[in-house]
Amino acid sequence: MRHSGAPIPRALTVAEAAKATGNSVSVRTLYREIKDGQIRVRKIRGTTRILDEELARWLRDYEANTDGGGSASSRSVKTPAASPDSSSGRGAGEVASSETGRANP
Repeated sequence: MRHSGAPIPRALTVAEAAKATGNSVSVRTLYREIKDGQIRVRKIRGTTRILDEELARWLRDYEANTDGGGSASSRSVKTPAASPDSSSGRGAGEVASSETGRANP
């Protein structure tokens, strides 16, 4: 199989994802957003990973829905749940639990 030439997305750990935001978003916030179904994740060898393009999508939504203070609790509109992810077999709003690896609705 040939590579199409499109860039391969990086799979970041949650700590790497927080660092990639310039530490403007904490690891704790990212885990909360994962739990709430706002960030889709992958489990790779038992480690929770966020694709860089998913982080970029969520960060755009997060910044658009904060009051400027960076507080996620001040968001007036929640980001809509993502469409079903064909690569993981999980539906909208489901993510793999970082503790068990099972899908949580």
